[in-house]
Amino acid sequence: MKNVFSQSMRRARVVLAVGLAVVIGAGCSFSDSSESISDSISSPFESSSNSSGGGDEGTAYRSDVVDYTVAYVKADDDAAGGSSAGFRNGLGRVATEHAVSNWEEDPSTYAGIGQGLARADVPEDRLDSVTRDLVGDHVGRIQIVESEYRAFAVR
Repeated sequence: MKNVFSQSMRRARVVLAVGLAVVIGAGCSFSDSSESISDSISSPFESSSNSSGGGDEGTAYRSDVVDYTVAYVKADDDAAGGSSAGFRNGLGRVATEHAVSNWEEDPSTYAGIGQGLARADVPEDRLDSVTRDLVGDHVGRIQIVESEYRAFAVR
């Protein structure tokens, strides 16, 4: 029980840090962005219970990428939410928190982005442009993002 609680607390800190980084990185005032970010971040206890997979760190990393992507996209009314460089910097911070050293090559990163875009309700007609803004033109990465988006999008 203590392990689940400490994992939930760590996740809450990560989500809070990512949310604040999104607000600061987007250049928004806190009052303008706090509502959309708080709406997009689920309870850390709910997130932990749904994603911990028995303590699997890879699953926790992907879950935090999903949460970060949702917060990032929802931080602004524009579907991209800000600069792609800012998004990648934030992903780097999430990866560091999980000791993922080569997140750019980790398929979990792109699966999490796809799930996050679906959870953030990015319209399908914007998926290609938002995906390319966030991950570049790497065909394999785009395929993972779009596949996960379609698997998790509510129709």
